[in-house]
Amino acid sequence: MTTNYFNPDAQTKPLLHLWSLGVEEQFYIAYPLLLFALTKARVRLMVPLVLIAAGTFALAIAVAPMHQVQAFYSPVTRAWELLIGAILQLMLRRVPPAGRSAALTAGRLLLFGAGVAAIGAGAWSIEAGKPYPTWLALLPTIGAAAIIAVRQPSIAQSIALSNGAITYLGRISYPLYLWHWPFISVATILSAGEPALKIRLSILVLSVLLSVVTYHLIEAPIRRSRHRRFWVASLITGLVLVSSLGAAAWLTGGFPGRRAATMLPPDAFAYTFKESCYEVTKTRYGDDWCHPHTQTEPPTVLLLGDSFSAPYASALVELSKSKHFAFKQYGRGQCAPLFNYGPQPCRELLSAALSATDLSQVETVILALDWRQYINGKVYYLMPNASPESAESFARALRETVDYWLAKGKRLVIFYGPPQGANPLECVTRSFSLKKGKDCRIPRADAERNDGGYRSKLAAVLAGRTGVLFFDPFPYLCDEEYCQVKEGREFLYVDRVVQDKDGSMFWNHLSEPGGELVAQRGDKEMANLLGLK
Repeated sequence: MTTNYFNPDAQTKPLLHLWSLGVEEQFYIAYPLLLFALTKARVRLMVPLVLIAAGTFALAIAVAPMHQVQAFYSPVTRAWELLIGAILQLMLRRVPPAGRSAALTAGRLLLFGAGVAAIGAGAWSIEAGKPYPTWLALLPTIGAAAIIAVRQPSIAQSIALSNGAITYLGRISYPLYLWHWPFISVATILSAGEPALKIRLSILVLSVLLSVVTYHLIEAPIRRSRHRRFWVASLITGLVLVSSLGAAAWLTGGFPGRRAATMLPPDAFAYTFKESCYEVTKTRYGDDWCHPHTQTEPPTVLLLGDSFSAPYASALVELSKSKHFAFKQYGRGQCAPLFNYGPQPCRELLSAALSATDLSQVETVILALDWRQYINGKVYYLMPNASPESAESFARALRETVDYWLAKGKRLVIFYGPPQGANPLECVTRSFSLKKGKDCRIPRADAERNDGGYRSKLAAVLAGRTGVLFFDPFPYLCDEEYCQVKEGREFLYVDRVVQDKDGSMFWNHLSEPGGELVAQRGDKEMANLLGLK
């Protein structure tokens, strides 16, 4: 899911940064119309603007945890940030600049310091993998407003913000904004991940140089020129050419004849069977796996889990071709399907799944999770209002859940996660690459180390419960030295691991071909564990 610049997939979209210009332009169209309407109605501007800003901020806070894409990109949930500037402008118009008494200078210095501190706190606190905008978004926004509100800065503040280098950087900031991201994005694609330090430094230098050229040869001449018609015609011509190129890319499906595209299978990095659970929960959540699988008979196998359970659905589909059984899948990202465990969206799905399934027909229950996330305690990075769970609460909930299914006479199978540490993007064949020494394999020792020893910890938690069975995909994806990332033209994973400073990560999920390969190679063991004939 590409929700913001922190998502690794976002870095492969060279024009992603233009979304903010779209939000601004929509605001610049709507805001004058709003002012015109309020002025005609003889309404004082401050009160409605404050109410609209507060309302759109409250909407952003409410929407972000569950609908991150909408909250991040929508002009409605970002309008409050622009309105803070509009409100500040109205306030400053009413208050003329005061003199330079010692008290006022100290007050301005304090306001300036508070603004800088707020921006710094925002830069430190806003992290990858978390919804945005949230309350933390107030920090940089209010901080910037505080600095602008100073109006008559002290000598120290003038030196900090009004020196020649800083003001020149401000002049070229707009072309710098336009140039930097495409370079970062293309370098990320060609490096199959984060570019090397020397490449990042080269991007910085090149972006600044091109911004200087753009400012002096395009932006400044357009502003000063008396030949308005020439520049308007030139800009319209450029717009038409760029739009034509974009239209051609869209109409052709992204120039599918290019080499990188011809070497990739269709939907190579699409998540397996990703589909909303709305039909059973009656609420929408952005990270669901409730594919119907269109079987006519009642399911005899029930697949429950988080996003790691998704590719095992493709394994079951493959296995059902020879064993002829029906199954049902219920999965939700970061949700362990355990009783009395996890935040409300997780408990909601488990309850709805049990209510929607004829359990009398179910013979086998599969629990498929990224067990690493839960065994030592769980922090819900994409659910900011959810309370963390401890290792003890997980162990208690797992034992309760296992006892429940065993008491009902169900065959219970725990599916371990696939080998971790893959970067499938390194396996993409390109005419030019910034990545040296590409190897489409994971050293098995690294994959085992990435698991963090959860297998032995699970065994300790479930000690004495002899009815629990286990399926391990490692033997079917790894030999003694390496684990596969690609089989022929097919990629076995859909995403790559990214470790962040707070311990959160983006995980390796098997692809649909990856799940099918596990079923093809491990069909006998899997069928035996599931009680299939």
